[in-house]
Amino acid sequence: MAIGKLICSYLVAGMVFVPFVYWNNANGYRSQGLAYNVGQAITGGILLWPSYLFSIEPEIDGDSAEDFGKSFRDMLEYRNSKWFAGSSDSGRRSENRRMMEKSLAACVLAFDTAKRLVDERGAWSSVQSGTEPYFKALEKKVMNHFDGEDFAGFTKKGMECVKKL
Repeated sequence: MAIGKLICSYLVAGMVFVPFVYWNNANGYRSQGLAYNVGQAITGGILLWPSYLFSIEPEIDGDSAEDFGKSFRDMLEYRNSKWFAGSSDSGRRSENRRMMEKSLAACVLAFDTAKRLVDERGAWSSVQSGTEPYFKALEKKVMNHFDGEDFAGFTKKGMECVKKL
C-alpha cells in the first residue's frame, strides 16, 4: 500500500508541473496539433517532472556576438538533452532548432527597417558578416531583443516579430 501511495504522490506532483512543461516547451507555437502538444506536456510533466524541476535552462546572452552564438548553441544542447523537452524524439529536437532559427530570422527581418534583407534564409549570417554600421546596429538590436530569454521567451519574441512582418 505504501508503494501505491508513493506512486500516486509522484503522479499528482507531476500533474502540478504539466502547465509549466507545456509553457516551457513553447508548445502553443509548435506545428503539431493541440492534442499532440498537450499529450507531450502531460507525459513530460507527470512522468519526467524531476528532470524539469531540478534543472536550470540557459538564457540567451546578448552582450556580444560570440556570447549570443554560444548561448544559442547552449540552449539547443540543453533542450536536446532533457527528456521533458522531447530529447528522445528526433523530430522534436529538429523542431526546437527550427523554432529558434525562425524566431531569429523573423526578428532580423522585422528590425531591418531599410529592407536590405529579403529572405529569412541566411538573414542572420548576412547581418553578422555585414561590415557596414547599419548591419552592426541591426545585429545589436536583435541580440538585445533576445537578451535574457529562455527557450519559451525566445520563441514568444520571435512570434511577436512575425506579427510585425
